[in-house]
Amino acid sequence: MQDEEKRNDQNERNEEDVHQSIAAHLWENRHKTSADAEIVVPLDPVGATAKGRVQNFWYHHKFTAILAVFLAVVLIVCLVQCNTKKEYDIHILYAGPWMECDKATAMESVPQGFVGIMDDYDGNGEKNVAYKPLFLMTEAQIKEFRDQYQDDEENMPNINIKLIQQNMDQLESELMAGRAQICLVDPSVFATMKKSDFLIPLTEFADNLPENDFDDLGVYLSDTAFGQYAKGVQKMPEDTILCFRRVGILNEDKQLSEYHRDMMKKILSFTVAEG
Repeated sequence: MQDEEKRNDQNERNEEDVHQSIAAHLWENRHKTSADAEIVVPLDPVGATAKGRVQNFWYHHKFTAILAVFLAVVLIVCLVQCNTKKEYDIHILYAGPWMECDKATAMESVPQGFVGIMDDYDGNGEKNVAYKPLFLMTEAQIKEFRDQYQDDEENMPNINIKLIQQNMDQLESELMAGRAQICLVDPSVFATMKKSDFLIPLTEFADNLPENDFDDLGVYLSDTAFGQYAKGVQKMPEDTILCFRRVGILNEDKQLSEYHRDMMKKILSFTVAEG
């Protein structure tokens, strides 16, 4: 019992000594300023090294950096596209019920038919034709087409009515502001163009035209030597009409119009060499 009391007394004295020691230390350093205190330097303070500076910049400016990189990429893509954009010598428009008009084969073969007789109008060393196909069918043509498959409906090709409606709207835009003047069109489209005074008489390009009932505003493509022998266009429907559209009121490119006029002369004067 006495031993335990002695240990308790000793512990109390030890605790008192510790408190006295701390108090003495605080009293001795009571006049020291923060400048006298020990300074602990971190291993890699922010901004002290290249890595630290990068981390500091990213922390404060990461959103600005991301936006800058995005804008730079967009600018580069735009510049590349502008520099690699193909320049076309002439523009051709097809509008009618030829189901193959916008297929890959036609997209390649139709322009090639014109390239064979045209000049390098813009002088860039290439002959390029822009071919714009618009698949269109009248209600009568759709009915006639479907009647052909009355006994074989399972194999009847699908007619995209929504696409036809979209192409009708696009045709209106092309006639008003498009670049194509050389047009290959269905008789129904030709009638619309004639009624709206979009056409120029073909007698401006040739003295002798195939016989037709179009007031010299158009000829059947299949009645011309070009339509019979040029690759691509010879596969178009037999009643496809070749005509020349006036320059759109919203697109008066006089130089391009001169190219188109010269090309129309070549088409109407095209002959097949004998032998």
